[in-house]
Amino acid sequence: MHNIRLSAIYRYPIKGFGGQPLPETEFIAGKGIAFDRFLGVANGHANIADEGWSPCQGFVRMTKNEGLPLFRIDFDGIGLTLSMTPPDGESVSIDLMQPYDLEAVNHRIASWFPQGRLFAPQLVRRHQDLGWWDVDDAPLSIINLVTVASLARKTGQDINPMRFRGNLYVDRLAAWHEFAMVGKRLRIGEAEIEVLRPIERCKATSIDPKNGKSTMNMPAMLSRLEGHLYVGVHAKVVKSGTVRPGDTIEILGDASYGTLAALRNPNAPKPENWPRFAAVVQRVNESEDVDSFWLQDPLMRLCAQAHPGQHLRVHLQADGDVPLWRTYTISGTDGDRLRLSIKNEGPTGKVSNLMHKRLVPGGQVCITGPFGSFHLRAPSSQPLFLISAGIGITPMVAILRTLEHREDRARPVYVLHRAHKRSKLALWSEVQAILDRLPFSKSLLFLSQLDDGEKASGAVRQGAPDVTVFDSMPVRDAEAFVCGPTPFIATMRQWLCAAGTAPESIYSETFASPSAIRAEPRPVPLPGPFKVKFARNETTVDWRGEDGSLLDLADNAGLNLAANCRAGVCGACRQSLKTGTVAHLTEPPFPLGPNEVLTCCSVPTSDVVLDA
Repeated sequence: MHNIRLSAIYRYPIKGFGGQPLPETEFIAGKGIAFDRFLGVANGHANIADEGWSPCQGFVRMTKNEGLPLFRIDFDGIGLTLSMTPPDGESVSIDLMQPYDLEAVNHRIASWFPQGRLFAPQLVRRHQDLGWWDVDDAPLSIINLVTVASLARKTGQDINPMRFRGNLYVDRLAAWHEFAMVGKRLRIGEAEIEVLRPIERCKATSIDPKNGKSTMNMPAMLSRLEGHLYVGVHAKVVKSGTVRPGDTIEILGDASYGTLAALRNPNAPKPENWPRFAAVVQRVNESEDVDSFWLQDPLMRLCAQAHPGQHLRVHLQADGDVPLWRTYTISGTDGDRLRLSIKNEGPTGKVSNLMHKRLVPGGQVCITGPFGSFHLRAPSSQPLFLISAGIGITPMVAILRTLEHREDRARPVYVLHRAHKRSKLALWSEVQAILDRLPFSKSLLFLSQLDDGEKASGAVRQGAPDVTVFDSMPVRDAEAFVCGPTPFIATMRQWLCAAGTAPESIYSETFASPSAIRAEPRPVPLPGPFKVKFARNETTVDWRGEDGSLLDLADNAGLNLAANCRAGVCGACRQSLKTGTVAHLTEPPFPLGPNEVLTCCSVPTSDVVLDA
């Protein structure tokens, strides 16, 4: 990360509208760039804070007004004069030193945008001319032009970097390595900044700033190609000074204390979703085709430990449009180190093959996570069944490593595993060593092929398990985890249920994959009207087809429901449906729980009540 260069500086006087290139600017500690997003157009659906920061739901913004990039914004930061010109109308001007100009300007602005629930759209100014930034602690956004160029090559489309509305555009930095600057202090010109977190992208980035139209589903494209929704990083100014395009960016050192504060911000995305570069610190051969990679996670000492059984996503880079991200279970943890035990799938497994070729101690790899609900629950006296096939053993090892040190280590534990042959049997010796230290444990190993001279025994059997495998075992009151190929999981689940295990006590998981992500929306199936009740907010609203998604309806009702991408791929908007039916206009790329809905891409097909 040497010779990084600042290519361009932009200021956005009005939140959500077009930007101005700056030949130079002052970075102001605690504020960022003067007059960046210090104005906004309140949409009239929610009140804007008199002094503090306000979230985007209260403003006119591109997620609901695609044509905003076509407005021309001219702002004089010295004379404090502003003009706004709509794409098909006359401009309005205001001297911000003369508050009485505001009434006439707001009359015109109200004619450009729909009437709000509480009041007509109007220009608002933040206290002390601070900015309404995306997140209240991050005045600056940094976009890596090499990352944008990489995305353009993968999609085969021109991607204007202004889609990402950055303040600082940098180059001479490898694609996606802006994420490696998180937790670092940088010098740019005379100023110094600290990089706080990656920037999660919403559907506003789907809009081409040249024509004001949505030309791609950017969040869905990012999710499919990269396995995450992040482009660019947020930063704050810690030393004021003059900055100019062409300045070199120097990394001064660690600033992880700033990242720790950023982790605690409730308005920011959860840290497990942040892409970051982990160091490869050790590599261990486990079997003929499985190696373990110990990774040092830069966020691990700042976050909670991974639950045993959870997984990471690994994000590789190469030219071409084939997505190079996959999901792998964490097979062990040790402080800030995480272990991934990965089977090399050969030519058919492009990511696993690349990892076996590329990852060596001293290297690094981009990761996100930990994710998943497939993990050991609270301490219990129930019998615990860990059932796996092939590389499905990895979560079972993680569960056993944790169970060994828990208060319920004396619960009965049964491990059943199926593999092809001994040379492909990864991590089994570790499983056996842990079981030897647990007071009540039993294992059954099924091998398709025994080694020469090896004989089947009570604990090692040749062939596949059959329906009698659970006979005389205490499965009726058990908790069971099953991992392996999909047919194996289905069969084990069927046999467990037949033997009396409660279905809700059988855990398995389906990983997200690039092939599961689709960007094409379906039409709204029914026009309404339907009544939608947001139960926790004690609000009932009539919905019609033109009202958009359930999340749009909530926004217009002045409710601030959780959301990030607004494109149906991140899951942050998930809510529980208490009564009624809905339709998803885009297919969720991951399994939803019973009665779960993604409000950003679903519409009612009857009267509904949401637990929101």
